[in-house]
Amino acid sequence: MAGPAAGLAGLVAAGAVALATREEDHPRTMIKVSDFPTLQDAVNALESGGELLIPPGSHPLASPVRFRELKNIRVVGHGATLVATKRIVALFAFTACSNVRMEGLAFDQGANRIAAYAASDYPTLYNVAVHCSGGCDGVSIDGCSFSRLYTVAIYFKDSSSLRVTGCDFASPLQPQGHHLEFILLQTFAGDCGISRNGFSGAATTRPDRSPAAVAMSGGTGRIAIENNRAQWCGRNNGDAHRLGVFDVYADCRNVTIRGNQAYDCLEQFARLSTCVDVQVIANTVTISRFASMAPAYSAITVESGSFPAVPNAVCQRIRIEGNTIVDAANRQAFMIGVLAYDWGAAPVDVRIARNLLTGSQRAFYVSGPFDSLEISGNTVRDVEQLIESTRGEGLTAALGAQSNARFARLVVDDNDATIRPGGTMVPVSVSIDSVPPFTGSVGSVHFQRNRIKAQAPATTIAVNIIVNARKTQGEFVARNNVIEGYSTPFLIRSVARATLVDNQAPGHTTLLNRGSSRYGVLEALRNR
Repeated sequence: MAGPAAGLAGLVAAGAVALATREEDHPRTMIKVSDFPTLQDAVNALESGGELLIPPGSHPLASPVRFRELKNIRVVGHGATLVATKRIVALFAFTACSNVRMEGLAFDQGANRIAAYAASDYPTLYNVAVHCSGGCDGVSIDGCSFSRLYTVAIYFKDSSSLRVTGCDFASPLQPQGHHLEFILLQTFAGDCGISRNGFSGAATTRPDRSPAAVAMSGGTGRIAIENNRAQWCGRNNGDAHRLGVFDVYADCRNVTIRGNQAYDCLEQFARLSTCVDVQVIANTVTISRFASMAPAYSAITVESGSFPAVPNAVCQRIRIEGNTIVDAANRQAFMIGVLAYDWGAAPVDVRIARNLLTGSQRAFYVSGPFDSLEISGNTVRDVEQLIESTRGEGLTAALGAQSNARFARLVVDDNDATIRPGGTMVPVSVSIDSVPPFTGSVGSVHFQRNRIKAQAPATTIAVNIIVNARKTQGEFVARNNVIEGYSTPFLIRSVARATLVDNQAPGHTTLLNRGSSRYGVLEALRNR
């Protein structure tokens, strides 16, 4: 047959509205958006899977492009930008899809160009670039970019197995302080990985205007967040609800946060709330010098018992090791915190080791009960206090009564701390003191081979141990510590047994402060 149709093999791309195309242009499994009236029409042609090619250029979207119950698809769009022109639920919406790969696409989510997100919009999400729900499984997003963040860039809910690799995320300065997360996972499973991405917020003095890089809750699979770079992320939002750069919000397990670089954090680097088997390892973090809240909160927190209804209300097996955190402006109240919000929610088996921490008021803060907490081998500079552990305030009894609470096995060994001049805090303070006395159990406190060095401190005491517990008063053991700059290094009160052996305190006038009392058996040998 002669004429313009010559060379056509009578083929029509799958889908009722497809345009005629030459067989030699692409195989049957490859679908070009340019062959269809709309992008949605091209997606509808992916009924049996295949590769969707989106041509370079701008593709305005006034409604979501929906991918429903598709399998084995690849969406490629090098040079293509999907642009939200108004407030819509999502740019790309995937429901019950499996084995999906996206690469090379750019998503413009429209912030600063469309109506601002307001408090009345909460908790609705708008202009999500990639929205996966309804049992999606095996979604991979490689080499894509996400700009003008509006609420969330990638939303992964009720789905399993997500990979986000080599992508760039950017947010403008926004007035809203509610939903600001680049990647948000909720009720997810499978093996998930987020690696080698760049997360960029906008420079600001407002901690409630900065996005979280990755936030998650309800995870039953494994997730690894590794080798990403973030700047101007981590925030305190408008609901007084803090979010880290990497925020493990509630009820997750098997989480690794490793080898990331986070600069100019507005608030937290990582929050680990009601989670199990979490590692935060070898990350580099700097805290922004500029913020309206100073000093406030911390770089990393372990939070137990916030949500009694979730399966993992108690944090267990947490490792925070080998991180470098710098707070040059001393903005943070503490660098690393272990917090319990219920008498029955003592975090179990928490190890904080070999970190290099510079700045803030305190290096470590412990509030409420705990069970096996080790703080060892850390190097701490320019702080007022190495560690403060308190009974905690306002604890609830949803998970257990005070009489069953445990302050058990605190180990503070092999740390090297330099206290900044004029510091008014006692470098080591463990106080479960209360009136009436605490009714739970208190175990041992081991303080060994630490070095505390202070120049011109505003206190004479370096180590303060006060228990005042009705059930058990515990034991305090201090061995082989070097304490410089304090005239009465130890104050001990209300412990069943105190052991002070082989400690060095150059220039001290009295080993025990005169406020010491009710320490039961005291063994003090070879201190000098």
